[in-house]
This record gives sequence, C-alpha cells and structure tokens, in this order.
Amino acid sequence: MHKLDFKLSNGPWTSLFTGSMQGHEIELYANPESLVLAMVFESEGNLRKGALLECYKVFHCKGGVETFIETLPRRALSITKHTAKETFKFLLLDSGSVYAANDEDSFVKETDALMAKIQSFSSLVQEVSTAYDLDLIELKNCADQEKLAFFTLPLIGLLISPAVRKKEETLRIELGHGEIMFGITKQGTMVKEPFDFFDRTIVTGGNKGDRMHAFHVLIESALLSNIPTIIVDWDNVFAGLHFPNDETEELKKYTTTMDPLGFPIKFFRAGEELTADLAFVDPKAFLSAFGLLDKTQGVIIEQAFALGRSADIFQLIDRVNALPEGEHVTPFKKREAARILMLIEGIYPKLFTGSNPIKEISEGWVKGIGRANILVMEKSDWRKNLLVLQSVVSGVLDNFRSAGKSERLKALLFVTDGENVVPLFKANAANERIASDISQMREYGVGYALDFKDKANMAKDIKQKVQATLTIIEKNDVGVIVENRKNYRVLLRPGLSKCLEKKPEEARALTQVKL
Repeated sequence: MHKLDFKLSNGPWTSLFTGSMQGHEIELYANPESLVLAMVFESEGNLRKGALLECYKVFHCKGGVETFIETLPRRALSITKHTAKETFKFLLLDSGSVYAANDEDSFVKETDALMAKIQSFSSLVQEVSTAYDLDLIELKNCADQEKLAFFTLPLIGLLISPAVRKKEETLRIELGHGEIMFGITKQGTMVKEPFDFFDRTIVTGGNKGDRMHAFHVLIESALLSNIPTIIVDWDNVFAGLHFPNDETEELKKYTTTMDPLGFPIKFFRAGEELTADLAFVDPKAFLSAFGLLDKTQGVIIEQAFALGRSADIFQLIDRVNALPEGEHVTPFKKREAARILMLIEGIYPKLFTGSNPIKEISEGWVKGIGRANILVMEKSDWRKNLLVLQSVVSGVLDNFRSAGKSERLKALLFVTDGENVVPLFKANAANERIASDISQMREYGVGYALDFKDKANMAKDIKQKVQATLTIIEKNDVGVIVENRKNYRVLLRPGLSKCLEKKPEEARALTQVKL
C-alpha cells in the first residue's frame, strides 16, 4: 500500500484513512478549510493508473437540516450522531466525481477544480440556509468536541462505498451529473431522476408548446445542477427562464421544496453575435446551400477550403486565386468562383466574417446556478441560419473534443425543431453535418436533448445514440422511456421560471431586451 505523494493545493492535508475496499485502494484526507478529499484508485498490478476524486465540504448544523437538504440541487449527505449526552448534526456538500490520471499535474488540476466548485456552491448554500432558520458552521470554526464527533464517525463507509463499483475489472465512476425534478405521479409521488439516464433524450408527440414545456423542465434542472446549458431556439420561447413564475399556487401542487426562481440567461443571435464561421463551416454544407455541389466552380471553392481555415470570404477568395492551374482549374473558372463568392458576400454581408464565442457558449458560469445560453435562430432564412448553426455546433464539438473523451457530463445541448435541424428525410449537407456532430458529443462530455413532433423523422446518427424518450400523451402528462428501465408516466411540474412556450410573441419581445 503506497500513500499519495503529490503536493495538492489548499494544504496541509491530513490523512484520515488509507486502506482498501472491494479491491480498490482508498485514501481519505482533510484540510484546515473543512474539506474532505476522497480518492478511489484504479490499478493494474502494483501500478496505479488513476483515481476517482470526490471532495466534500463539512458543516456542523444547528437547526432543521432535514428539510433544507431536500431543496439542494446537488448531492449532499446529512449525518446525525447521538451520544448519551448530546446530538450532533453534520451536512456534507458533495462536489461530484472526476477521474484523474496518476500524475501530479492531473491530480492538481482536477482537485483544484473540485475545490473551487464546492467552495463556490458552499457560499451559495450558506446564504440560502439563513431563510430556513438553519445555521451552517464550517467545521474549522467548531469547538473541539464537535470536530471530534465528526472525525470519529465511520467516514470511510459513508463517503467511499457509494462510489466504488466494479465492472469488467475496471473502475466505474459514480458521476453525480445532477438531478431532474420532473414533477409528480398521478398518485402524488415526487419524481426525480439523475441526468445520467437522460443525457441523450428526445421529446416527442403532443403539440409544440407541450414539448417545449418538457424542454423547460429539463433546462431548469440542468441550470439548478450548474450544468452549462446551450439552447437552440427557433421560436423564441425560452426568454421566460429569466423571470420567476408568478403562478405560485399551481407550482405548490407539484412541489413544495422550491420557490419560483429566475435564471441568468444570455442571447446569441444568428447574424449578430453568431456568424457562419468559415473555420468551422462544412465545405459541402456551404456549397450545397448555394447550389454549387458537383459544379466546376464548387469543386474549385472546395479545394480552396482544403488549403486551410479562412477568416472571411475575402481570404477564401485569396485561396481560390492561389490554387495551381490544371485541367479543370483554369484562370477563367477561378475568376468565376471568385465572383460567386463575392456575390455570396453581397447577399450576406459579413455573415462569414469572424469567429463565434464558443467558449462563452460552452463553459460554466461562475455562480452556483448555471446560465442558459440561448442561440436565437430564425426560420425566415433557413439557409443562413442552418449554416450558422452548423458552424456553432462544429465549434462546440471541437472545443470539447480538444479536452479529450469524458464520461463526466460537462454540458447539455437542447435543440428545438429537430425535423428541420437533423431530419432523416430531405436532409441536406448542413443537416447531415449537424447530426453527425451532435451524435459524437456525448463521447466528449456533452449531452443533448432534441425536439421531434414525429420521432420517425430523426437522423440515423442521432437515433442510434438516444437512450431516453419523453412522449407527450396529453398536455403535461408524459410517458418516460429509459433504456433498460421500466417505463412510467409523470405529470410535469410547472416551471420555477416563467413558461412562455405558448406565448411566443411575449417571449420574442424579450429577446430584443439586453438581459
């Protein structure tokens, strides 16, 4: 048994436990900032390959922690210890789990991220707890008897055993991706599900407003779980996420644990904040959009694309002019191709200029609650908007792919109007590229949910990967189908924020406001 010899931040770290459980080496540490760090190692023989890391923030509780813990959007642990003389209550906020390779850089990077995440969430929880007549005291500020009461608990079993699982002789990671608050059964039982089962979901059936309400519930749950959320909105219906729901009595019928709540949102509009970035526009999608596929001028433009990423149409024209001449690449044909590109620039001035704010769209917000990044699309010009969307989707995939494959859920993409974005029938090159890119996203940590009136018209790339289906039966009555699980029905709750799915005019007006 070897102990960790990496130097981690926020030390000194004191060893609480070193041993093994179910065939895995285990180490448990604590630091002066009331943090407990758990490590479950993956090994081959005597060689450590990496570890599952999980961080907990510890509080001593004075007041009704049992009711308060039900309101938390993340996993947490409440522990009560009773002796003959005293009763001690503790709350442990959980950072969620990540996997780190067995090297110091990886351990430091991942533990720093976990500690920053849990510290930020802890500050938010402490602020909210004051409304529940509950005092949360960091363990470092407690009396010696309270610290002793905590550290004499059987921590190894409480903190480690839920995360240890064996599958085909490798470490399976308990990811803790957050929770969906769906609503209630017809018998009144609250229905909550982990995002692990719904990270590749389609919403189908019913009318558009009812499907968008199901999206609204999923999106709110993602934001409460602080999962970066990207929404492709073709009907301008999600601006209401920014405002608390004023129908409080209706909300109480479905859940009593959460009050109405507005979420941070930011709009990215096609043709304004979003462009058809030529660095990510698929050449065949570009040529197909302008009827140039299989034409000599199109072949020349495609060759120009292949010379490297262009910043704008004018740089693409320079690449056309730089092509070596051949049997089909004549000076005349190159001039024709250049004129076509100038015509496209005239039709869509600056649409193909500049890059998109992919990192801002993709990454998490600094607060404990996530921000909804809404990509506002327009149906008035499908050619323009599909090229913009294809460019953004490819850029998002490239951003996450550059960090490598990941089982951890890093972001969620919500796509409305699936029949037009990733259809099975009448798909063009832009549709096909979008479907291909979305189907690869979960491999790199990005889950997705898509809206289809008829799931039969779904691109094969997407259909092969879907693992959950929400079918609108009538209004908020929804059938839930999850791969390898029993089907059930649920009555979707009202939104914590304003649901404007059936009031698109009101929502559309809000998209013009700088929120």
